[in-house]
Amino acid sequence: MKYLSLLLLAFLVHQAPAQTTFDHHWKWNNNDSRLEVDLEGDILFARDYRSVESMSRDALIRIERRERRRDRDLKIERKGGEIVYEYRREGKRIPYDQAREEIGDFLLSVVRDGGLDAERRVGILLEDGGVSAVMAEVRLVESGSGAGRYLSELVRQADLDTDELEEVAALAASHVPSSGDRSRLLMLAADDFQGSRATESAWMKAASSIPSSGDRSRALMRAIDAGMNIQATAGIISGIPSSGDKTRVILHGLKSNPSPDAVAALVNASQTISSSGDRTRALLAASPHISESSAVRQAFVSSARSISSSGDKARLLLRVFQGDQLSQDVLIDALGVATTISSSGDRARVLVAASRHVDGEAAERAYLDAAEGISGSSDRSRALRALISGS
Repeated sequence: MKYLSLLLLAFLVHQAPAQTTFDHHWKWNNNDSRLEVDLEGDILFARDYRSVESMSRDALIRIERRERRRDRDLKIERKGGEIVYEYRREGKRIPYDQAREEIGDFLLSVVRDGGLDAERRVGILLEDGGVSAVMAEVRLVESGSGAGRYLSELVRQADLDTDELEEVAALAASHVPSSGDRSRLLMLAADDFQGSRATESAWMKAASSIPSSGDRSRALMRAIDAGMNIQATAGIISGIPSSGDKTRVILHGLKSNPSPDAVAALVNASQTISSSGDRTRALLAASPHISESSAVRQAFVSSARSISSSGDKARLLLRVFQGDQLSQDVLIDALGVATTISSSGDRARVLVAASRHVDGEAAERAYLDAAEGISGSSDRSRALRALISGS
């Protein structure tokens, strides 16, 4: 399959290449260096990207590089039927024939770092040297956005094996520092990484290194949509700093028809949500799954116990007790959570809702333990009357 893909690439590259239409304006600053690039119009770079093969009449390439000890300016445009190179070093114009190699190096470095014409260039690199040639080129790129463009095109154009995908993930983490660029690359590649423990693990490692909570959460939701292992995803969720972003990923996972083990992993991840409201929101979504397995139930109870707000905790337990079919194991564990509600009124409301489910000595004992801790006498009496009447 890979061989056929490379043959197809070779065929396409050998067809008469078309000019690329550019409207590109790029500024880059780094300590004592500054780079400005303008590309406009229809331009066809030579195959090695060290010169220009053709360009439209209105096309223009202008590059200015300012460094501590070396300033360079390059302007390429079409005049009449010729392509004219105007190159200046330290303000002094150097004829093209005297600086051909230097101009070629300069132009190639700008194309590489900017990820310019990445679709065509990656295709050429694949034809000439295969995947390893693209990987080697990425390691030379000084701009994170440029590296991201090359890796994105590599994923689009090549049929990558396990080792190559693992290398893409490693390069994403090491050579694409921008949260947005790294997230977009991993989201694009998610389907390719899905299905193998090794490649999914490599993808997760790269995703866990995304600094931005929002970008990391978007990448993880894409991983869930691609069918990656949710238990592994849940491990990355715990490291998201933002409570809101963490909750969004958990809610997304719960909507994906997860297995009981996956639900348990997502609910366990909810224990790292610091916001009481956000954690309650996640557990409300997980509450229909509470009876699916003991692992889900235990994770749910553990997370619910540490909700700081009495009102949020009561709201969650009221949802649990709404159902008509509630196992005694779930009831007893939920009543244990009720003992941690500090508000007398909130705890009484929860117990009244739970009273109709009490069936057996163990559940009755758990109910009475929860009622005993109600400080307000009227609230405690209300809870006890509900148990006696079974309503």
